Amino acid sequence: MRLKFEEVKRIKEEFQGLYVFIDPYSKYTNGCGISIVGLQDKKADSNTAKDFCIIVFLSKSLPQNLSIPIEYQNVKVFTMVVGKARLL
Repeated sequence: MRLKFEEVKRIKEEFQGLYVFIDPYSKYTNGCGISIVGLQDKKADSNTAKDFCIIVFLSKSLPQNLSIPIEYQNVKVFTMVVGKARLL
């Protein structure tokens, strides 16, 4: 079942409080956003490719003893290492 943007936005806000802006995750995360599954997973099947997903931006890879779920409340979660966020 495809969730509406407003519902995914609410889920993302809850997710951020658990996995993005809290220790120990905050040492590795830059931010969190909403994307489309097909943009993050080029091999996504046609049933899910247009679904909204959560994307977590990491400053560096997580250590082996720390992980972010690949799905949260029926919303797929992707991570992307983008490096440190700096002001220009």
